[in-house]
Amino acid sequence: MFHITLYPLGSYNGRPEPPHEVAFAAMQAASTVSKTSFQVVFDRAVSFGNGDNRPLVLWRKEGNAELKALYRELDDAMRHIGFASDGREKFEPHMTLLYRGHLIPEVILDEPVTWTVRDFVLVHSLQGEGEHKHLCYWPLN
Repeated sequence: MFHITLYPLGSYNGRPEPPHEVAFAAMQAASTVSKTSFQVVFDRAVSFGNGDNRPLVLWRKEGNAELKALYRELDDAMRHIGFASDGREKFEPHMTLLYRGHLIPEVILDEPVTWTVRDFVLVHSLQGEGEHKHLCYWPLN
């Protein structure tokens, strides 16, 4: 399953899910978010990161303002409930396709990858296993 990570809660390797208090607080914060559905568009493939871990991602240089607004509202709600800011000064919407890829130059896609975002989900990613468990979801209006 492909997804866009909005707000990582931390690494809980080896656990079937994050600690109850972390998941509950995240659910409380997420339940305050109120956005309407919107389009996401990625028009290029590019390598992110540095060193040995250069994930290949879909990305868009400009745009996806609604996704950035969803991130800001969720970040505000998480900070209000007591989470420290996740440390990202600037949320850069992207969808990771492959980890530990080789550095590739930016490639403009012949046709953009587009879909309508209708909800967002609290996901527990079992790192290294390629498995994602959906713990809760919130529909967008």
